[in-house]
Amino acid sequence: MKLHKAWKDTVASLAKKTDEQMKLDQQRKTDRLAIVTREISELEQRVTKTEEDFKEISETVRKELTRFNRQKARDFKSTVVNYLQCMMKLESCPSLLHLQTTAMNALKSCTPCQSR
Repeated sequence: MKLHKAWKDTVASLAKKTDEQMKLDQQRKTDRLAIVTREISELEQRVTKTEEDFKEISETVRKELTRFNRQKARDFKSTVVNYLQCMMKLESCPSLLHLQTTAMNALKSCTPCQSR
């Protein structure tokens, strides 16, 4: 966000300097006009640089988000597969199923602690 703001601020500064240059040109103030023209050239370079930086960082963020989303999907799929495999093992072993049922019933019968 800071880079985007810097880019837009530089663009705004360039617009102001361009307006100032036009006014000085109309007033035929050549001494100040040369300085403003040099400042405009520097601002144009800064605008180009900050725009390139912003686009580069935006592309990097976009790539990282895409990578993150792919990894998140892989992790979710892996977790679901592991869960299903565990459930299949649990169903194939009646004693574990009985333990799970007992534990669930015990948890259901517990009353939550009341905070004061």
